[in-house]
Amino acid sequence: MTVTRYGELSKQRLDRAILTFFQHFRKSYVGDQAVHSSKQLYARLSELLGLSDHLLLLNVIVSKIATNLKCYTESEEVIDHTLSLFLELASGYMTGKLLLKLDAIKFIVANHTREHFPFLEEYRSSRSRTTFYYTIGWLIFMEDSPVKFKSSMEPLLHVFLRLETTPDSMFRTDAVKYALIGLMRDLRGIAMATNSRRTYGLVFDWLYPAHMPLLLKGISHWTDTPEVTTPLLKFMAEFVLNKAQRLTFDSSSPNGILLFREVSKLIVAYGTRILSLPNVADIYGYKYKGIWVCLTILSRALAGNYVNFGVFELYGDRALSDALDIALKMTLSIPLADILAFRKLLCEVVDVILVILDFLRCLVDSLVNFACYSIFPLLMASSCSWHFLQLTRAYFAFVEVLCSSHIVFVLNLDTNTFMHIVGSLESGLKGLDTNISSQKLLHFLFSALSLHNTSKGLHYASQCASAVDNLAAYYFNNITIGEAPTSPAAINLARHIADCPNLFPEILKTLFEIVLFEDCGNQWSLSRPMLSLTIISEQIFSDLKAQILASQVKIILKIVPKSSGNGEDSCPAL
Repeated sequence: MTVTRYGELSKQRLDRAILTFFQHFRKSYVGDQAVHSSKQLYARLSELLGLSDHLLLLNVIVSKIATNLKCYTESEEVIDHTLSLFLELASGYMTGKLLLKLDAIKFIVANHTREHFPFLEEYRSSRSRTTFYYTIGWLIFMEDSPVKFKSSMEPLLHVFLRLETTPDSMFRTDAVKYALIGLMRDLRGIAMATNSRRTYGLVFDWLYPAHMPLLLKGISHWTDTPEVTTPLLKFMAEFVLNKAQRLTFDSSSPNGILLFREVSKLIVAYGTRILSLPNVADIYGYKYKGIWVCLTILSRALAGNYVNFGVFELYGDRALSDALDIALKMTLSIPLADILAFRKLLCEVVDVILVILDFLRCLVDSLVNFACYSIFPLLMASSCSWHFLQLTRAYFAFVEVLCSSHIVFVLNLDTNTFMHIVGSLESGLKGLDTNISSQKLLHFLFSALSLHNTSKGLHYASQCASAVDNLAAYYFNNITIGEAPTSPAAINLARHIADCPNLFPEILKTLFEIVLFEDCGNQWSLSRPMLSLTIISEQIFSDLKAQILASQVKIILKIVPKSSGNGEDSCPAL
């Protein structure tokens, strides 16, 4: 009867209301800044409920969190709300320290299994596992104890051992599938909680080299199943991210190189197999999503500054070249129209909202709520183009890293491939033309909907500008001011530009049009490639300046006669 009660909507609403109360109560009376300002409150709580201090009150809140996680198995809303409160408590410095004193927390950290928390067994709640283990990771790493870390990882170690001993003939079963999905989401949460060299080292030493082969085995057997490959690749994307300089190994340690070799194996295994599979109706979910996560993995590894990539070429190791080759093949397999698909939807959203604003401008407050919470989500739900934003961001981030740190690889490509990449950069810059004028409106909508990652995606043009700046700077340093190109890369670049002499002038023209005629909010980012392109050839700049001035004079001459019979009176400068 009690279990059935948790399935009722009224009970779920009540528990979510209780969680909301706890969240607000914590911010005012339990948080790090509220310890000394709540003495009168706890005096009264001690009289009424026997809760005389923060620790006793936290014990009540944690008991409610544990009860929800044990009893709710199918309500994603309640589970997510509960985990959100749990993470808020654990991530606070003082509240986190207090939590470690509670027996309930010690039990959760030591027994985070499906037997004690049934929601971990539900596939529909598998996304919540990452938040759950992110919180557990916070609590584990608050104590500088490798012994506690290893003991807390025992439940995950058992899953590892079970999957590693599963024969290949049995690896395509549903039991393995769901166990692998859950394990990857759990590991991603633990990896997210590592914010220092010490904590990351604990996870790295625990995983490498003993358990890394399982990742390669999983990606090889389940390439055609995005439900498996996506959490696996996203874990690796988190694992190679050098946030807060957590990936800092000793000068004598080969761990950075070894980690990149594992990254290369994983990307090559996935890329070679996914490219051989036929396309399906849901091309984004089936292929593109995995591809953009692979590009993110490689971009983070290349830009992490913890690998000396010269070692690979020096010792004949193809890990770097193989990873770059397969990543390039994956990007070339995606039509440019799909990479820029988000821009098209962006225009549609802006047009719809601006029409509504113009039609009902007198009802501003009601209109904003209507646009933000009715029309905008409807457009998002009705089009997969919003998902393509992630693809756009990953693609341009990858190209920017290539042009910044591995420009020789780009220059050594054949001319058609080189032109395709540079052409995509120009298309990315031109994407500003369609959204800059309505950027404030879009940022307001994104903020209202808490779509922070989407809002950041509007700035991919800065990545395009950075990539163009690196190409132009390389041309200037090695060709313009040099006597003659001597390196193979410089010779290739000279050949590419000779085959398409309008390449740099067209990009410079696009940049000037954006800066001069659009409400551009990132002029500093765009000014760098403008300078590089200008000093390559002063003649190019002079011709472009004359062309822009001539076009503006024509426009003025067309406008002036319409405004007055005497053009000189209206515009004395003419």
